[in-house]
Parts: sequence; structure tokens; C-alpha cells
Amino acid sequence: MGKVESVIRIGFFLLIAMLVFTACSGKGATPSPVREVVTAIVEKPSPSPTPMVCTNDPNGPTLKLVSEDGKVEGSGFEPGEELAVQLQCKTEKFGSPPEQKAPSLYGTYRADQNGNFEFKQIQYMLESWQSIQYVPSGTEISCHLVVGHSKGVSCLDMKLRVP
Repeated sequence: MGKVESVIRIGFFLLIAMLVFTACSGKGATPSPVREVVTAIVEKPSPSPTPMVCTNDPNGPTLKLVSEDGKVEGSGFEPGEELAVQLQCKTEKFGSPPEQKAPSLYGTYRADQNGNFEFKQIQYMLESWQSIQYVPSGTEISCHLVVGHSKGVSCLDMKLRVP
């Protein structure tokens, strides 16, 4: 068995020598290509205001000022439909200090089951604006009410007085 052991030893040393030679020759395994990983942070874009252009279809929904305190009634809407409402008001003087802004409101409301809409927030807005910005009572203010609905956009221009 001496010859068999020496053949095994020689075979073992040859195997090791071949492995070392292969590792050192640089022709071993091919390196995998480098892959560049790009990570993107996706954020929801901020809403961009789309201007609502007045259509005021004579056969469509209508808006009318029904009281001096800014109560507006609308009719002719689809029963229960969601309405996009924008109100912007302005005056010659905003009060003190002058960098303060005139009142505005953006919101959604619903027409009732008969397709009517009632908007009473103008007076509350004007009172709030007056107390924050020191606008004198009796100041004339111009307001533009825009109501987006399923058939278009209804608008109403109003001249009101700060309470």
C-alpha cells in the first residue's frame, strides 16, 4: 500500500498546485459586470391651480345674491352633485399693514336633493377679515364667486360692504 499512498499524495499535491496556478493566472472566473443602481424618490406633485373659466350658460345653473350680507343662492345643479367653490374678494385698501391679503376661500360643497345651493360664508369671512386686518366698517369690497359643476362653471360678481 505504500505505492498507493504515494500516488494519492502526489495527486493531492498536483491538484493543489493546479488550483494555485489557476488562481494566480487571472484566467479563473470572469468577474460579473458592475451594475449601477439608481434610486429615485418620487413625491406626489403639489396641486397646480387650474383656473375655472366662467361659462354661465343661460340654460344652466344660476347664482344670485339674495341679501346684503353676502348670502348667495344657486339653482339648476344636479341633485346632490359636488360643487367646487372659489371666492376671491378685493378692495382698494387691505387695511394695516398693507401686505395683508384680501379674503379668499376654496372648498367643496354639495347641491341639495332639488339641485339648489346656498352659500352663506361670505359674511363670516368678511367679519373675520375685518377683525384680523383692521379694515374699517363700511369699506366696499368686490367679490367674485366661482362654482364649478358638472355642466360648466357659474360665476357671480358682487359688491359688498365690510360689516
